[in-house]
This record gives sequence, C-alpha cells and structure tokens, in this order.
Amino acid sequence: MLAGKKKILRKALILFSEYGPRATTMDDVAASSGVSKKTLYKHFENKADLVETAQEWREKMVEAAAEATEELMNKYLGCKPITSISSSCMVSTPARRSPKSCPRSTTWCARARSATPAY
Repeated sequence: MLAGKKKILRKALILFSEYGPRATTMDDVAASSGVSKKTLYKHFENKADLVETAQEWREKMVEAAAEATEELMNKYLGCKPITSISSSCMVSTPARRSPKSCPRSTTWCARARSATPAY
C-alpha cells in the first residue's frame, strides 16, 4: 500500500471515530491528511470506497495486533488464549455497538493473568 494512502486511511479512521462516517466529509479527510481532493479521489473512488477500505484496513490491523499478542503471550508465558478476540466488535464504532453485546475480552491462562499489572 502506498505511504500516502496509508496516511489518508489513518486520518480518515481518526475522523470517523471522532465524528462518525456520516458527519465526516471528503474535504475533512483531505484537509486532515494534507492532500488535495484530487489526490484523495486518485486513491478512493468515492466516500463509500474510503469508508469500506478504512474498515478493512482497521480489521487487518486489529487481527495483526491480536496475533502478535498471542505470539508474545505464548513465547514468554507459555500459554494461549482460551477465547479469541472478536475483531468485528473491535472495529465497530461505539455508537453502533454497546460493549455488553461484544464478546471482546480474551481470557488468558492463569499465568498470564497473574503477570498482568493492576492499574
């Protein structure tokens, strides 16, 4: 993926999470990304394409983070998660899904739970 496209997607995700996709305009995304609208439309056909691509990219990032976490937990603590992270819940905006309806917690082995600092 091109560096400019990644920057646009990062800025778009920030705007979508703050204001929601409906309230965020292509002008907002272009201004926040520091690119012209012409450049924005070079990468994305329309707003729906931007929203869909941003959602897919975010899901990939969440999955990669979950896999990396699982790998580290297995490597350093010798355990695997008992339940898996539901990436579909993690990528949803809070307005669309309540935390109660999202099975997004991961239960790790007892050794991992005892190694986690209390905040």
